[in-house]
Amino acid sequence: MPPRFREDFRAGYEAALDAAHDFDQFKCIREVLHLWRLRSVAYSRPHHEEAIRAAKEGRDEEFVGADLIPGWAEPSSSAGSTGAACWS
Repeated sequence: MPPRFREDFRAGYEAALDAAHDFDQFKCIREVLHLWRLRSVAYSRPHHEEAIRAAKEGRDEEFVGADLIPGWAEPSSSAGSTGAACWS
């Protein structure tokens, strides 16, 4: 994963760990790790930034997949980066 995303990953992971103290929220750890695994693959690919711009601008023909991952094109500080389904 590119270094600039590591702080966001760490924040999401720590939030999931905190949520996991409630047994009903234990799945959050798995969800956050899965989401970040997918993101790390995408972030490390060439032309990732352009693909995100295309998705945000609605140029769906240029970027297929943004709608498959919750919170994908949202800013990293949003709930989508930490597994929003866990604590919504």
